[in-house]
Amino acid sequence: MEHIIRFANIEDKESCLTFDHQIDEQLLLSKIQLNQIILLEIDRVIRWYIKLDIIWSNLPFLSLIKVTGEIRGNGYGQELLKFLEKELKDKGYSVLLSSSQVNETEPQKWHRKNGFQECGILTGINGQGIGELFFKKELITKFYRASARPELVL
Repeated sequence: MEHIIRFANIEDKESCLTFDHQIDEQLLLSKIQLNQIILLEIDRVIRWYIKLDIIWSNLPFLSLIKVTGEIRGNGYGQELLKFLEKELKDKGYSVLLSSSQVNETEPQKWHRKNGFQECGILTGINGQGIGELFFKKELITKFYRASARPELVL
């Protein structure tokens, strides 16, 4: 199957609205202009939708992932994540946040498999009091050279 990963464009508006029922149309258009919607097409049909939010003007948050059909488990999620990570690194971001409800074991497995680590939980924010489990992924590998360590001067 031929597939392509790309940013959404204005012609994708209606398709995006079918994936993201809660988004305001004007907000969607602005996210499209800001390259905050990423799509995966398989044989020219949009099958995967990712929405990015920027919290506090400097912290990227993977706020929505939607998939249609039975295409999970074929590596597309990892490809999309690599595409997003490269874009975020190129813009100077060092971490990516994401979340899933505490009762969603499959999304949690996906996050862990793709290098995300748990970093917190908000309780009672979803329907029926279900908590939201937050994950973070470091985008820039941190390393230290022995000679580069700062000295403590008293």
